Amino acid sequence: MLCFHGLPPLFASAAQVEVFVQNRLHLGQMSLDSFSWRTRQRLLFEQAVCRLRRHLVHGYWVQTPSMAKALQQWWGGASADLSVRVLPFVPASAAKAPAEGSGRRYDFVYVADGEAHKNHRRLVEAWALLAEQGFRPTLALTLSARDQALGQWIETQRQAHGLQLHQLGSMAHAQVLQLYRQAGALIFPSLSESFGLPLLEAKAQGCAIVASELDFVRDVCEPVETFDPQSPVSIARAVRRFLQQPEHPAAPADAASFLRALGCVGA
Repeated sequence: MLCFHGLPPLFASAAQVEVFVQNRLHLGQMSLDSFSWRTRQRLLFEQAVCRLRRHLVHGYWVQTPSMAKALQQWWGGASADLSVRVLPFVPASAAKAPAEGSGRRYDFVYVADGEAHKNHRRLVEAWALLAEQGFRPTLALTLSARDQALGQWIETQRQAHGLQLHQLGSMAHAQVLQLYRQAGALIFPSLSESFGLPLLEAKAQGCAIVASELDFVRDVCEPVETFDPQSPVSIARAVRRFLQQPEHPAAPADAASFLRALGCVGA
């Protein structure tokens, strides 16, 4: 029995039970405080099922080494009784070679829904910081209709700071692949992924990647720039580096300069 949805069966089975774990949130290793009440309750229930019925599982399948390690930690450390096998696979279309280029339309794209761990708010806060510094790169987002509250907040930020944000809505897979070819880079500030399929798709389409400096990213790609996804400042600095407009570090002042700044001329 292959449980492709990531949850073990509720009842014992005579078959050998294998669970394909695709959702890192099921392991309970990330705070759910930023999720909506309904999503938080669903995830808490799914986490409980994973934990309370795991004795029915004969083996787990994951797609990356870091996901295998996270699963081992969730189980309680290395165990001879725990079988975790790593087998990354993607739809054939995800690894499809790029078609003819469509021409640059956006500086950056972020292909993701609006779940809290996708980290849209810090990304938009980084764009607001960039605007304060005189930079307004274009950014395309693919939020769905169910992300209405987040979309409204983003629209408020766009208007308040004059940001070049484009909400494209849900897109067919062929359109997403074309979107990568229209972008300077995929920016990927997600806090947690079991695989990170957009990273592989963007790489296959020849799109540069600017992403979180987290294990799941380097499991599948080599980003050209990375950042701390918890910090809008770090995200903004990575964007500036990619655009070849780096923010130079502050130069320390000597004692005489400090005294002049205090108005102690001649001291």
